[in-house]
Amino acid sequence: SWTGNRLVSAELPPGELDLRGGGVTLVPSAFAGRCLLVAGRGAVPPCVIYPARAVGTLWECAGGPGDGLVRLLGRSRAGLLAAVTSPATTTQLAARTGLSPAAVSQHLSVLRDAGLVTGHRYGREVHYAAVDLGRALLGEDPSQPEAHPPPGR
Repeated sequence: SWTGNRLVSAELPPGELDLRGGGVTLVPSAFAGRCLLVAGRGAVPPCVIYPARAVGTLWECAGGPGDGLVRLLGRSRAGLLAAVTSPATTTQLAARTGLSPAAVSQHLSVLRDAGLVTGHRYGREVHYAAVDLGRALLGEDPSQPEAHPPPGR
């Protein structure tokens, strides 16, 4: 965040960097798990690389749960299970699915209690992801490594 004329982040290294009026380049990245500061040299200003927002479905394949899984779990739960093949928060899932955050939370609780998803805290957020059993129900190969582990893992 900007505070006065300072860029402040708990994720940036401690200390100060005097820009001497040269500015700073801000670079959102779908591959960054945390903020990084790359020092500039000469006329090249320093660069702050930070995790981009709204990349939750960037790596997902098209398609959804099969009819059998929909009949077993219900359309909403099967859809949520498919949506957490890459980690996502309750708020992100609500925005993607059109369900209310409370409904998403209730469905995720049932999926978690059934051992199909797990939640990992990252700062103030909990990122939910399908576990091997959930991925197997979706037709994925659980012996393959998790394609998109939650941030911080």
